[in-house]
Amino acid sequence: MPYAKFITRLSHSSLEFIKKTYNLMDAVLSGFWLGVMSDKSLDLYDELHYNKSEKYTDDNYNLSGLFEWEKERIVKYFSKSKKILLLAAGGGRETVALIRMGYIVDSYECNRKLVEYGNVFLQKYTKDYIIKYLQKDSVPDLIRKYDGIIIGWGAYSHIRGSEKRIAFLKKLQPFLKKDAPLMI
Repeated sequence: MPYAKFITRLSHSSLEFIKKTYNLMDAVLSGFWLGVMSDKSLDLYDELHYNKSEKYTDDNYNLSGLFEWEKERIVKYFSKSKKILLLAAGGGRETVALIRMGYIVDSYECNRKLVEYGNVFLQKYTKDYIIKYLQKDSVPDLIRKYDGIIIGWGAYSHIRGSEKRIAFLKKLQPFLKKDAPLMI
């Protein structure tokens, strides 16, 4: 086997080994910490993660629109909807995209840094829309009926335990009109 071909295969194999080892260690460490951290520790970790990340406070990211899978589901299940409750709105990506699609959106977020950034962002790119602060895993105090509810794609997985997830979903029921869609 020629030397160049051997070195190329060795290089590729060693990089693949490192990637697989990293992914395995990431899964093991994530599982370990999820198993030993309390709910309060997980909440603090989430806050640290989102406060440190620059992705969710980047105008270009937040102007990028819905992900393709999000758009497909919105078109399929929310076509008859007009007014949407958006929980875990982040920095405003989904809010702007939904407004541009013609929806009226009430947006809520539990991370104060993202609420602050999101409201500055929305003032630049929308008219009369804001993101309101809402404590994690809770629903707004004022019950309004919505044609649909969307929970930001990472938020539901941050609710620890099936009992808490079910309780959260039950708290959302009074906000939904009959046969209205809920996207998690």
